[in-house]
Amino acid sequence: MELFRRASELGDIPATLLYAERLFHGEGCRPQQEAARSLWDQLGRHGIHRLPSIMPSEHTAAKVKVLHERPFVATADSLLSLDECRLLIALARPFLRRSRVLAHNASQPIADPVRSSSGATLDPLVEDYSAKRAQHRAASAFGLRLENAEWLSVLHYLPGEEYRPHRDYLPPQALEAHAPQSGNREHTLCLYLNDVEEGGETAFLCADMKVSPKAGRAVCFSNMSGGRPDPDSLHAGLPVSKGEKWLATLWVREHSYRPW
Repeated sequence: MELFRRASELGDIPATLLYAERLFHGEGCRPQQEAARSLWDQLGRHGIHRLPSIMPSEHTAAKVKVLHERPFVATADSLLSLDECRLLIALARPFLRRSRVLAHNASQPIADPVRSSSGATLDPLVEDYSAKRAQHRAASAFGLRLENAEWLSVLHYLPGEEYRPHRDYLPPQALEAHAPQSGNREHTLCLYLNDVEEGGETAFLCADMKVSPKAGRAVCFSNMSGGRPDPDSLHAGLPVSKGEKWLATLWVREHSYRPW
């Protein structure tokens, strides 16, 4: 708490956002809601709003649970801490832009009604040590190598927004234009950053199952089978009915992607 306080006094915005949430909920200290409101008022004068409320999880340790073998789908609860969920939202929020997709006949991402969320990429200029450590731990829990992952993408969905049925592996033209030496997107790792009031599940159509968003929960699934793109990896981000949804996604390639 002392480090959060000092960073807040020095004007670090993500630290101030996390510090205010801890003060308000009494995490690591007695509840100090007036102090938290004072910080939110200060931030609000600069157009910076409070983070979504995230409640502590009842789970204490992440344990991978395989839900489906083919296509492979597995989950782990409490893989990220409250602070890590809040940090990823705080880092991404200033950079949110309309989400784009990679079409089958295009080499560059384009806007498309199939995906109505907003998103931001945490490249090396945006992510910090704590954000990278959280990604490393999440990838390792499922036996994945973070060095093979594209930069973390953080997505924000408002009521009615969704990602219609799609597959994450790259079509040939897009793969040729985006680090073909790294191979295709072998796995996807999604990290839920908040509790959604209603809706927003991740649906796996060929497995006939859904995973509900819960802060700290991760879902990992395969996009390929036998070294080839797997059409059974079809999935969707169902519409948010009430509240908002924050989600962080790692697309993990077959080979090394990150230079550091």
